[in-house]
Amino acid sequence: MSPRTSGNIPAVVTFILLTGVQAQHSVTLSSQSLCAFTGSTVKISCKYTTSDSSRVRQREWYQLQSSDGQEQVLSKDPQYSARVSVGTGPNDCDLTVMDVRQRDSGVYNFRFRTSSGDWISAPSGVNLTVTDFQVNVDRGTAGQTEVKLTCSTTCSLSKNLYYYWFRNGQYTTSHEASTHPSEEGSYSCKVYGSWHRSPPVCVSADINQKNCWSVTYSTTATCAVIGSSVDIDSYYTFPDNQKFTKSVWFIEEQDDAEPVDVREDEEYQGRVQYRQSSQNDCSMRINQLRERDAQTYRFRFHTDGDEYTGEPGITLSVTDLTVTVSDTDSGEKKLNCSSTCTLPKYYTYIWYKNGLPVADHYKNTTGPHLYVSTVGADSYSCAVKYNKLRSPAVYSPRNTSAVMASSGERMEGDSVTLSCSSDANPPVLIYSWFKQRAAEDAPLTTGQNYTITNISSQHIGLYYCTAHNQLGQHSSTPTRLDVLYPPRSAKVSGESDTLVCVSDSNPASSYTWFKKTGREVILIGNSSSLTLAAGEVGVFLCKAENRFGSHNSSEWPVTAVADNAAVKYAAIGVTSVLLLIFITICLCMRRRAAASSGRSKENCRNVTFTEQASAPVYEQVSDLAMTSDPTSTAASDAQDEVQYSSVQFTRSHAQEVPLYPVHRSSALKQEEVEYSTVKRS
Repeated sequence: MSPRTSGNIPAVVTFILLTGVQAQHSVTLSSQSLCAFTGSTVKISCKYTTSDSSRVRQREWYQLQSSDGQEQVLSKDPQYSARVSVGTGPNDCDLTVMDVRQRDSGVYNFRFRTSSGDWISAPSGVNLTVTDFQVNVDRGTAGQTEVKLTCSTTCSLSKNLYYYWFRNGQYTTSHEASTHPSEEGSYSCKVYGSWHRSPPVCVSADINQKNCWSVTYSTTATCAVIGSSVDIDSYYTFPDNQKFTKSVWFIEEQDDAEPVDVREDEEYQGRVQYRQSSQNDCSMRINQLRERDAQTYRFRFHTDGDEYTGEPGITLSVTDLTVTVSDTDSGEKKLNCSSTCTLPKYYTYIWYKNGLPVADHYKNTTGPHLYVSTVGADSYSCAVKYNKLRSPAVYSPRNTSAVMASSGERMEGDSVTLSCSSDANPPVLIYSWFKQRAAEDAPLTTGQNYTITNISSQHIGLYYCTAHNQLGQHSSTPTRLDVLYPPRSAKVSGESDTLVCVSDSNPASSYTWFKKTGREVILIGNSSSLTLAAGEVGVFLCKAENRFGSHNSSEWPVTAVADNAAVKYAAIGVTSVLLLIFITICLCMRRRAAASSGRSKENCRNVTFTEQASAPVYEQVSDLAMTSDPTSTAASDAQDEVQYSSVQFTRSHAQEVPLYPVHRSSALKQEEVEYSTVKRS
């Protein structure tokens, strides 16, 4: 509910402080006085004007203390730290005070400082009066079975307020400003929109007023942030015929002794204050809260005739701040500044990105929630205004690493465990494992640890893990898994002059060569390859060995080592023979063509090939000797038909020359050629 001013028409006062040049600066306040009830929210409307808003260097609200006239800046007073806010719009200086208390009563003013250093403010501010509700007993019904109680205040309030009534601290009825209880007890009231109750009033027909002893707590549980301050309030009643003497807040009862006053406890010294703002009110403030301050506090008061302890007390919870993350339907991340207990609604939050306050005019950055589209490598944290405590930052995984759970060599058949770790807040939700491959990395499993049993050479390679949380993911640097094993096989390969030995092993094998000569095996080399001497033959084998074992190859027979020079000469000889045959065929075809053109025939009775003793026959084609008559030989070129009565091969007896076969050309088959006799002499 918004409080109203004490008057039918609120006055709007504009204060012009300076004349001449400075008269252009002014402060306008909506009212000269305001009245509000305890626990409500007050808003003081304010506007200021200046020739150039950029010249305003500082703005602040302050309160004039009625006792000594000192000025107290609200933003620097811990009593107001979490309860006040000031408008931030152009020329806007509205002041909002939440959860006002009787001690907030006083004169409030606004001022701003220009670039010249002058303070501009109003000569008199707004007088705020904060009052409690009171329960009044109608004298006309006093002593009757039903009495009339009325919840009232000195402020002018709306007629449409909603009232709550309590008996001995428990809710009984609501709505009306007056009630007619039939039961004896302690009664208090409050209105909708305020958590603050009126001081309790005892209603009893008993002359001793036994039912008038009570302690009413404003709440049974409250929550505050570490490092902040908290107010714990109580209201008490006692018989009218007794006088109040003293009161104490305590935590634990003492056997046969008065409980220890919290103010005298070593843990609380210098941090606890008792504050009494009205009759039947005793509040306790604890400053610089610590986690161990989370206790149940009870109030006890003494009169000149008795004492009374209020039960069950107020349970204080002290919390730190944490940021939780959730996903939204739009794909954004919702960051929530949360606590282990419910904080008062008037708290103002501050969000930080990478340690700096978040300033986004398009988003609400003063509430408990913050929406971000992407996080990436950024970190976010939150705090409560006017409190130095910040929540731990939240961020996506970083510094992810994959390591072998145990050190040392790993033999084939062993088991190995890889472990993944990452720095992340919120904590990592999923760890994923991969093995690097040339084409595409192969996903293996999920979990912080990955165990391979009975490892083999197939498991050798690079492994890495990826850590995921609600804000992102990060992968580790690959770590290599090496598996050691003895040589599995040794194989020999290669040409007749060089042999090579290969083996599958880890670490790599050393090689030894052997040659079998009969029943003996001779060591002949210590290398992965073996070069044979020219013409060397025999049976060879190799041995592959590392520090985990050895393996012998199969025997490799070498039957001959060819002479490259002899092969070369043989190739030349074969080529020469083929060339001779080709020339012979060409000569015969030429003779056949000449005979065909002359239409003559001649019998070649004797053809003698004279072979020189000094060279093979294929080197002396030009030395062919014809045994027929020279005249007939000349005439034969013009004849169509040629007859060879005999062909004789004559060779020197000094050297035997191998006989090479003479093949008939297909072209010669078409001619009529007779070979009477072929003799070799």
